[in-house]
Amino acid sequence: MFIPRQGSDSLPAGPPPSAIANNALPECLPEQSSRGRKPPPQLLPIWYLPGMDLNIKGLDDDVGKRLRHQAAAAGVSMQQYLRTELTRIASRLSPAEFVRGHRPMTRDEFLSIRQRLREIDAS
Repeated sequence: MFIPRQGSDSLPAGPPPSAIANNALPECLPEQSSRGRKPPPQLLPIWYLPGMDLNIKGLDDDVGKRLRHQAAAAGVSMQQYLRTELTRIASRLSPAEFVRGHRPMTRDEFLSIRQRLREIDAS
């Protein structure tokens, strides 16, 4: 399925047959066709839209109920609740990203930190 690029004046009748057959974007068209009409707006695949719809399949009923209760407790729709939670999760580093950016602690560093924590606890 194709949609018009944002900022186009009108919706086209549909993608050119070559775009459907080859599943490709049409080539750039000249400003004026030979008949003096404006060419149709450039078409983009529907997945090119900014933003994303997400469909989660196979979710356990208990998980869905728990999420609905959490959304209700927060006073927002389930869609808004999940959007907020997914944004929060995506803003954090994954364990793999965290490990990649850090080297393991040496034994001397560990002993030094442990000693400082014992001094703090003692005071």
